Amino acid sequence: MLFFSEEALATARPKLAERGYTLAVRANRAATREELASCEDELGVTLSPDVRAFLESSNGAMLEQHHKDEVHPAQGTYLTFLKSEEIVERTLDMRNTASDLGVTGIEALICIVDYLDGNYVLLDTRKSEGPIVDGYHEEMRSWLSAPPIARSFAEFTEKVIDALHRGKGMLYWLPGEGTA
Repeated sequence: MLFFSEEALATARPKLAERGYTLAVRANRAATREELASCEDELGVTLSPDVRAFLESSNGAMLEQHHKDEVHPAQGTYLTFLKSEEIVERTLDMRNTASDLGVTGIEALICIVDYLDGNYVLLDTRKSEGPIVDGYHEEMRSWLSAPPIARSFAEFTEKVIDALHRGKGMLYWLPGEGTA
């Protein structure tokens, strides 16, 4: 199942267009079993069933939201749903940074979405389905105690789509970012 199919986003586009926004989805090919096994082995975690289903249908994807007044593509809002190899790379980088800062206990967190300049949406693998937490890089010490932004990856994608359907921004959990 591709979580962000054209059909799922069809009703969001007119509502965003009324406010001067466009929305694009770029999905990658499906991950192989070997890629998924390598991801889990390298990180020492088990991917939740919904993250696995997403990667099996599209090994990463990008949602892009742009306003008509933006003069440069980088001014848009992006959610980059990471490929399995990017999940490994970003998570290992995050763990190294945490170690350098003396932050412990985040080994169960994996990066699944990159947003806004290296901030991440994180999957907590201590439970089979999640929860999903905001990985704002300047608040690394509070990631494990932060309130979840969704109970699962599937709920997270549903909330993103719901925010878009309501004509809101896809970063629904950030104060001041949930509007389009």
